Amino acid sequence: MTVSVRVRSLPALLERTQAAGSQRQLANAVGISPTAINLLIQGKRSTVRVDTAAGIEDALGVPRGSLFVFTDLALVAPYAREGADAA
Repeated sequence: MTVSVRVRSLPALLERTQAAGSQRQLANAVGISPTAINLLIQGKRSTVRVDTAAGIEDALGVPRGSLFVFTDLALVAPYAREGADAA
């Protein structure tokens, strides 16, 4: 099963991405295409897989769950715990 999460705040995602460098650098760090990042930044795509959200947040140095909305609490706990354990 593929689980998707939604962008919490487009302006926050844009701001963090710009502060970290280029969209291409972020895409390379996460292992996704620059087009995928661009579609998120432009608001043309609003969801990504949970592992992609984790990669984006980790690459931007923000707490997991700060840029993406998680609606299934059963999925949030292990996701958030994994990020806390890695810090």
